Amino acid sequence: MSFTLVPKYGEATEVNVWVWRPTLELIRNAKLIDEKSYEKMGRNDGDVQVDAVTAWKIADLIDQTVEKMGPKDKLLLDLSISDKPAKRGGVLKTEEDVLEGYSVGREWLKDFSVFSRDSGGFGVF
Repeated sequence: MSFTLVPKYGEATEVNVWVWRPTLELIRNAKLIDEKSYEKMGRNDGDVQVDAVTAWKIADLIDQTVEKMGPKDKLLLDLSISDKPAKRGGVLKTEEDVLEGYSVGREWLKDFSVFSRDSGGFGVF
């Protein structure tokens, strides 16, 4: 499953669910979106837009998060930072497997920060 982030300005970008979930959780945890938006952004139904001001705030949040991460670190679903490899594919049997399966690395976070800052606001489809 993937999500398409469509900016007001620039080109759309695709993100897979494994990467999007912890990114979205970070945004929700910082209270930059409400619960209804969080739910819709997690379903990719295209019925939610992030305005330009919020997109800038998201970029700032992402930048702050990246600063805390080492070169091989990943942000996990519970918002902890780990340098363990992601457990993707196969069966996720434990809560730890799920937390480690949904993870996002620094490079994508950096790219998403630039996307958010330059987007003028964006929708999630």
